[in-house]
Amino acid sequence: TYTITVPRKKGKEAREAIIELRFEKLTIKPPQYKKLENIDMYALTATEVDGPEEESIDWKFLTTIPIHNSDDAKRMIAYYKSRWGIEVFFKVLKSGCNIESTQFKFGDRFKACIAVSAIVAWRVMMLTFLGRNIPGLKASILFESFEWKGIYCRIFETPKPPNKEPDLDTVLSWIAKLGGHLARKSDAPPGPLVIFKGLMRAVEIGFMFKLLTKA
Repeated sequence: TYTITVPRKKGKEAREAIIELRFEKLTIKPPQYKKLENIDMYALTATEVDGPEEESIDWKFLTTIPIHNSDDAKRMIAYYKSRWGIEVFFKVLKSGCNIESTQFKFGDRFKACIAVSAIVAWRVMMLTFLGRNIPGLKASILFESFEWKGIYCRIFETPKPPNKEPDLDTVLSWIAKLGGHLARKSDAPPGPLVIFKGLMRAVEIGFMFKLLTKA
């Protein structure tokens, strides 16, 4: 057994879960009338010990990735737990960067577009979760002063930004509002798509603030 962190869900906080792992090697034989080779596979179950009745973990996997020991089994669980982040990444890539709507005549240009868009999607995800998961980080780790000051002036409708640098999480909450997040008590934290939309506006606001304060 070992302990994993179950991510926060809508209306439910993140929690710790004690997981019992069992694994076994299996051999899948082909139909008798087909001349095919046997396939070696590995069965893995992950069962929560004394978990909540309604949401107790009971995962079952069948994979061709070798599982020889508990470390291999834990690695498979880590792969599975990463699925949500992977799904969100491609959601940002498709819905935020609109990668599916691009129309290029040559494949190499499409590949270049995907490469750049993938970096953008990764940066948006990093920005979204960095402030949320590591409290206390200052805005300057990712933003220039004219950027967060411009966002502040837009959100609070004032020409005078504060001199004190805010935390990254605070600036993210401002950007989320630009992206349509209402920030009600019952609302979940803003996701990458909301942050993406907010950033699209924040870029223009920041540069406009920079130009006007230079005048």
